[in-house]
Amino acid sequence: TIKDSAGKIIEYRITLRTNVSINNYLTNEEILNDNFTIYSNYKIQDQHTETKKLENKTLENLIDKTYQDILFKISEKFKKW
Repeated sequence: TIKDSAGKIIEYRITLRTNVSINNYLTNEEILNDNFTIYSNYKIQDQHTETKKLENKTLENLIDKTYQDILFKISEKFKKW
């Protein structure tokens, strides 16, 4: 997402796109059909291994946030039933 004046990358962006489709097994009624898109930026670290750790942690956080969003949507659907 960001380069310095020499063209060296100093920040990356991870975008996580998740498509969720949930149907009632017995009735085949659609419970949820939604797309979730979330992103986060992380800066390049001095050590490559530290950059990889930060990348993995950023991805883990995005997955956790998406999981929470999905659970919230499901709970909202069941409140209406």
